[in-house]
Amino acid sequence: MRLLHKAISKDGGRIKLIPDDAEDLWTVYNLISVGDSVRTDTFRKVASESSTGSVSTEKMRITLTIKVESIDFDAQTPALRLKGKNIVENDFVKMGQYHTLELETQRAFSLAKSEWDSIASDLVEQACDVTRKADLAVVVMQEGLAFVCLITSSMTLTRQKVEVSIPRKQGAASMGREKALNKFYDQVMRAIMQRVDFSIVK
Repeated sequence: MRLLHKAISKDGGRIKLIPDDAEDLWTVYNLISVGDSVRTDTFRKVASESSTGSVSTEKMRITLTIKVESIDFDAQTPALRLKGKNIVENDFVKMGQYHTLELETQRAFSLAKSEWDSIASDLVEQACDVTRKADLAVVVMQEGLAFVCLITSSMTLTRQKVEVSIPRKQGAASMGREKALNKFYDQVMRAIMQRVDFSIVK
């Protein structure tokens, strides 16, 4: 899940998120409560009357904000359907008119709560922490240079770069070579222990 905007306190506030996958939508399902307000783009049939008096309808993309009254999670699609009344003035949907918003992956939405408790705040923090989705850790290494990386289904995240100057094999400086190599390997090991959560990584 990607966090685009966050302005929350215990007294309320709003966040803007983009769910990346079905797991993120499930998290959103657990995050949204009846009484929250949700804002996103949606499609609605809008009737218009021509000068001749004929009425035609067309599907228009509009941005709506509803106060949530019911929440339904469809695991097959996957999608989250939120039903509620429109609470922000709109040219095409009257105040208080019912509408169903559909939240899908890769589509941004804003969520406002009158109260953000620690459970909801932690849920957002955990869902947006990309390191929690990484089930593979990789160390890309050459002599004196290493990158500790985490790999998710959609990205490779460099968690730490380790760089130690290693003397050449020949010449007077070669005396400190073994010591420098040991220092390098020790730093790589410490970086792995600090940056990789072995309860998540396979």
